[in-house]
Amino acid sequence: MKKTQQLSLAMLCITLSFSAHSEKFDQLLESANSQASATTAAPQAAANNLNALDMIPLLTNSLSVDKNQAVGGLGSLFGYAKEQLSSTESSQLSSALPGLDSLVDMAPKVGATSEQQSGIGGLLSTAAQYNDSLKGINQLNQQFQALGLKPEMISQFANTAMQYLNSAQGQQAGALLKQGLSAFL
Repeated sequence: MKKTQQLSLAMLCITLSFSAHSEKFDQLLESANSQASATTAAPQAAANNLNALDMIPLLTNSLSVDKNQAVGGLGSLFGYAKEQLSSTESSQLSSALPGLDSLVDMAPKVGATSEQQSGIGGLLSTAAQYNDSLKGINQLNQQFQALGLKPEMISQFANTAMQYLNSAQGQQAGALLKQGLSAFL
């Protein structure tokens, strides 16, 4: 009975967290749309700009995830990638892809739960205590699970992001993302 109550409380916290993030996401989208409207005076310059928020519809359409899952998954993925890069490279990635830091801030905050301490999740959690690389992978796995996404979706999110960045304008960001996600790609 106690485990059921704890699980119910955890699910309530996650739901409330997503509701709060949803409002932030709507504000981010409105801000991005107003910035895009402001750049219509210079269409050639606007055509050369990338924005991390533009990946969200790609994910919702191609992977059948909802908006909160797309935002949280991208934020988690790019947060992991930035942690694997040097501080200079991480700054370059943020500069090359406006809106990225906002997405990273919206990644779910996770900690180990009793469910994650058993089975394979428990083994990964235990191994992560001794290896920083495994710690980051474990956190990314937990973030995707908190979003209701299977860990296998991490590579699908990464592939969609890489496809979006597969252009002359996205070359630098794509190379940095690929470097930061080398454990998955």
